[in-house]
Amino acid sequence: MKARSLILGLLFAIIVLGGGGLWLLLMHPVPAWEPRALPAETREQPLLLAERFLAANGARPRQVNELAPAAMALQEVDVLVLPWRSRNTTKADQQALQDWVARGGVLLTSAGEIDYDDDEQVVDHRSDDPLLHLLDLQHHAGSLPPEGDGKQASDYYRTVQLPGLSHAVQFEGRGLAQLQAGQIRPAWTDDSGALLLGYRHGRGWIVIASETDQLLTNWNLADADHAELLWAISRLNTAEPRVWLVRTQDTLPWYELLWQKLPYPLLGTLLALLLWLWRAGSRFGPLLPEMAAARRAILEHIDASARWLWQHDRGREHLLATVRSALRERIANRLPELSRLPDAELVRLLALRYDISAVALEQALTGRAPKHPAQFTNRIALLQSLRNRL
Repeated sequence: MKARSLILGLLFAIIVLGGGGLWLLLMHPVPAWEPRALPAETREQPLLLAERFLAANGARPRQVNELAPAAMALQEVDVLVLPWRSRNTTKADQQALQDWVARGGVLLTSAGEIDYDDDEQVVDHRSDDPLLHLLDLQHHAGSLPPEGDGKQASDYYRTVQLPGLSHAVQFEGRGLAQLQAGQIRPAWTDDSGALLLGYRHGRGWIVIASETDQLLTNWNLADADHAELLWAISRLNTAEPRVWLVRTQDTLPWYELLWQKLPYPLLGTLLALLLWLWRAGSRFGPLLPEMAAARRAILEHIDASARWLWQHDRGREHLLATVRSALRERIANRLPELSRLPDAELVRLLALRYDISAVALEQALTGRAPKHPAQFTNRIALLQSLRNRL
């Protein structure tokens, strides 16, 4: 009895513990991550958090869609943040931007996209990029190791000591293409010397990064010390900067840019066009009457239609079928006793009665339309002459 009671007690305990564990497993609330769509404002303005962060820390930020409005309003100690830099701007605009930096401005931008040639070698853009040419800077073929190579997440962070800061700041350099400085050495760089470089240009600064969009956009600004890095760069020349955040370097629309660069030639072209329209629209004397269209004989139309039909297989069959139909209709009217005969018997009797070759008559009456002009003409003539003799 004691053993039986012990076994029953153990079974009961197992059932209770198992049921309790199952209840906890199924009923206990477990937090789960649910993806949320970003607000439309955040998606449309990738530098929105940077603008709000700078405004909250004493700067005067302004976010603009294009470079042109900011470039026309830049002052000497302003800061221009240009994450997406284009190489397609004119040399004059590039030179104006460099002159503004030399007067005391701070430019934070990227080196542009890395390109490869047909041999998978990195393209050197110093020849077609005025900024890279000025700094003697190019992309390097190497890059930081990709994620998943056995390194810790902290191994991908890089540090940089900026002027005016007592401590170094960190930024994430995972997957960023490296830059290679030439004869012109930067005033400061990150600890790798290849991802973030600061150049002194006149009284201003040019801070160039491998990819600034991975440091300053809404999705990356909160990582590492990216926000503090932006704050420190904006204060390289003044404690209360006015910061221009440019979402793209697209210039003005082509028609506005053309009007801005060439107003007088455009006005001259427009005036010449108006004079030409006025000259083309004026006439001297009354209008001449329209000449009557040349008329053609009916035979010309018939000949043209026949030629067109002759050039197609179905057209030749149609012409031959028309003559055959006319012959059979004449036979039905003049010799009704022959119209009900089979084609072979009809051909034999007609050949005997009118002294015609039976083979030629059979081909003309039942054969396919030949492609050779002479053969086609002979068959038409044979059928037409036989019709006239009936």
